[in-house]
Amino acid sequence: MQRRMAAGVALLVSFLMFMPSSVSAAPVDDAAETSFSVIGDIQVDVGQEVSTEDLEEVGVPPEVAANLVEGINDVPSTGSKSVSPTLYGPTAPLSAQASFGRVGWTWKDHKNRTVVLRTAINHKIVTKHNASWKVARTTTKYPKTTGVEGSARKYFTPVHNVRCTGYGVFRSCRSIGSVTVKTVVEFMKVRRDGKPRGVITAYCLKHPKCPNYVKNAVNV
Repeated sequence: MQRRMAAGVALLVSFLMFMPSSVSAAPVDDAAETSFSVIGDIQVDVGQEVSTEDLEEVGVPPEVAANLVEGINDVPSTGSKSVSPTLYGPTAPLSAQASFGRVGWTWKDHKNRTVVLRTAINHKIVTKHNASWKVARTTTKYPKTTGVEGSARKYFTPVHNVRCTGYGVFRSCRSIGSVTVKTVVEFMKVRRDGKPRGVITAYCLKHPKCPNYVKNAVNV
């Protein structure tokens, strides 16, 4: 009897030693969770799902949108996303940033109106509001609402912080928070150079400084 019990124990131990690793508990894979942010009126409330179509509507290329939402490729979180340096951006010397009269950037808004941004205003947007000229540009291209402020135009544009979890058919991306950026643009020209005064300010409502995910949005 004892011999039979010993043999049984030995057989059980052998079975456990050579059991295929595939039946062991699967390790937790943090890569299943990624995050990004997007600027523009994608008509999504906090907690709702974000689709590739939503991203494409605010200028995200289809292949990038698919990578983000479907998890086709690894996508860095907003915390590790780098922002390209610009001549008068955050990395520019203060002497260049302080040149108030110079127009540093020009683009078209959502109504095809020409918007300019002068270097001193960009310096304020960067240092005081933790935004960038790219944030100002994108917010004027994809606003949710607009209005008039004196002789200037104002744009109110949401910025969504999005988190994606899961794989394949079980993967979903949802807004986990948002802020609204207010951008004010004066289109009247100044005598000094005959160009519009341009962007007056761009900042996050109800925030002393914009969260970092605003300036790191995928469509700036």
